[in-house]
Amino acid sequence: MINVKKILLPVDDSEYSTRAAEMAARVARNFGAEVVVLSCYRIYKVPQFDDDTLGRAMDELIKSRVEIIERQTAPLREMEVEYETQILGGRPSDLVPKFAKEQGVDLVIMGSKGRSDLEGLLIGSVTHKVMQSVSCPVLVVK
Repeated sequence: MINVKKILLPVDDSEYSTRAAEMAARVARNFGAEVVVLSCYRIYKVPQFDDDTLGRAMDELIKSRVEIIERQTAPLREMEVEYETQILGGRPSDLVPKFAKEQGVDLVIMGSKGRSDLEGLLIGSVTHKVMQSVSCPVLVVK
């Protein structure tokens, strides 16, 4: 039997992520586990941005991630599950496995698809890459 004390819930703004958050809330409540909610943003270098413009763009990007986390953690709050949040910049398919290892998570729960089906077709599904890269079980929610 798996002993689940820490769950990693990577989120974006997709319906699949919402379903994964609902599942994470139920699993965490059943196991008495803590949930770490992770939202990643992609960093793109734009040479024509000066420091002020780049700073404002980053502020907006972080603000949008906070709003996504707020929406996606609603099931956790409703079920009174303990959680913490993290926002990291970089490629989610790289960050999620690294973060899971560093945090010693017992289970990753994530949606089967993200916001961009096109990106999944072109470069491969983030979910698929995470499943191949983490050492703990991954629960994929459709």
